[in-house]
Amino acid sequence: MRRLRSSLLGGSPKANCYHVISRVVNRELVFGGAEKERFLKILRKQLEFSGLECLSWCVMGNHFHLLLRVPDKELALAGWTDEDFLDRLQVLADERYTHELLMNVEMWRRNGCKHLVCELADNIRARLFDLSAFMKEVKQKFSAWFNSTHGRVGTLWEERFRSVLVEGTGGSSADGPSALLAVAAYIDLNPVRAGMVDDPKDYRWCGYAASIV
Repeated sequence: MRRLRSSLLGGSPKANCYHVISRVVNRELVFGGAEKERFLKILRKQLEFSGLECLSWCVMGNHFHLLLRVPDKELALAGWTDEDFLDRLQVLADERYTHELLMNVEMWRRNGCKHLVCELADNIRARLFDLSAFMKEVKQKFSAWFNSTHGRVGTLWEERFRSVLVEGTGGSSADGPSALLAVAAYIDLNPVRAGMVDDPKDYRWCGYAASIV
């Protein structure tokens, strides 16, 4: 996810950008250093799988901010075959569930169960280049890890994530770059406003610090 600030000015005109926020239930401060690192690891893997791009991010003690570029799904998937969708699962092959699923695919092929392979390909298609599917998987996977690690049960997140379209980033307005820069700056300055650091470059878990390493 490391990127220079100039990357905010690029990207396909057939894409929309969203400022996404999600908070922990009861606003509890559950994100320590280890939790933030695990969240970012999950985030990176899901970005690679989903096809979304994270332009900026900040993980705080009880919530996170993401600035996500979401390509037009139909354009992005034009020309993809069932095999292309199945190949995309390799990104998540280190996960137990996905590893077992890939083994099932080989069994279905040997047994001539083409309809099961096609159904799985359709399922993967629905998960790609989709903001809701992406956020659902990120939050569920982090929740499962957090609850298992801390001996916890129940809901971790306060509510469904909030997303705000950054106007002008879909190619319809010249204001897109300045709007993106403004949102990115707002996200980067979260730890400064919280009094955690004086400069966002000193906060390890934000996009600004990562971009200048």
